[in-house]
Amino acid sequence: MTEVWLKAPSKLERSEAEKLASSLDRFDKLLVEPGRSFEGFRGRISIVAESGGDVKLLRVSSESELKELEIEASSGKCTAARVEVRDAQGQALAAEASRAGAKYVVVSCPDWKVIPWENLVSKIKGRSVLMAEVSKRQEAELALGALELGVDGLVVDSSNLEEALAIAERSRKASETSIELVPAKVRRTEKVGMGLRACVDTCDLLTEGEGLLIGVQSSFLFLVEGEVRQNPHVEPRPFRVNAGAVSNYVLAPGGVTEYLSELRAGKKVLVASRAGTREAVVGRVKVERRPLVLVEAELRGRLGKIVLQDAETIRLVSPEGSLSVSELDEGSEVLVRQESGGRHFGQRVEAEEIDER
Repeated sequence: MTEVWLKAPSKLERSEAEKLASSLDRFDKLLVEPGRSFEGFRGRISIVAESGGDVKLLRVSSESELKELEIEASSGKCTAARVEVRDAQGQALAAEASRAGAKYVVVSCPDWKVIPWENLVSKIKGRSVLMAEVSKRQEAELALGALELGVDGLVVDSSNLEEALAIAERSRKASETSIELVPAKVRRTEKVGMGLRACVDTCDLLTEGEGLLIGVQSSFLFLVEGEVRQNPHVEPRPFRVNAGAVSNYVLAPGGVTEYLSELRAGKKVLVASRAGTREAVVGRVKVERRPLVLVEAELRGRLGKIVLQDAETIRLVSPEGSLSVSELDEGSEVLVRQESGGRHFGQRVEAEEIDER
């Protein structure tokens, strides 16, 4: 779970203060700059501050301050070391702060936005909670994606509260994307004629058992495997998922769905497997007219459908491996994701039931 802290503002207009107060539940902690009061926030959110807070904040920019941190941490206090990284020396200080016992290492990188995070993730993650100070969504994405592992949390600037709330919401949705894949039984397949199908080419390489969650109904999605397997006729395209009819849904990060027809280069999709999920950037969507096949499966008394290209290379992930659409029989088992509720513009609506046939 990604922690998201808010950096307390130095001064707010009354209307802004009221909005901030009503938004505190979106954040895990409030970081208060030295010399600023936080009495108005006490008891409403966990406080990170130089003194009097729930977590003791110490700025680390020298060896003497590292010693002070080590003393505080050894006394049993929950400490957060704050380090500004502009060069290799700053990176070394951040790593030393972690070794000195800081529970949290809060880092700002005002100049470089990628390489320092990769270095810091490799040195600190797993020893301390690595927090990145950011002010924009793009900075947050870079920090969260460093070395594929990402930082553990974000400290967002409240000077632009709308941006801070957007970052918090994006992080929350990413953390909440939980996928349970269960076997459903194929009931029938039917050749339905020609139509437009979409190949989704990701900016990543997929492995056996990985693919995209696709379906006619947003509440019943099939795991369509990427084109990763060897065959006698065409070379594998391990970055590609032949995802079927352009009207199919595809699951994206945060648990939202999009139509395949809406995907564009630069958007993100959720790559799923039996082991879990990860995000992938779309590099290309290739739409062509091809023969299509309808696959219908049943789970817990509900029927789900997917329209795919009718070709041997299109495979659905099964409990043991994957099955080509050309070899599906009644009773074949394929992995699906099923949920209750409906969707409105891709967002889940828990109380709504929609009949998608």
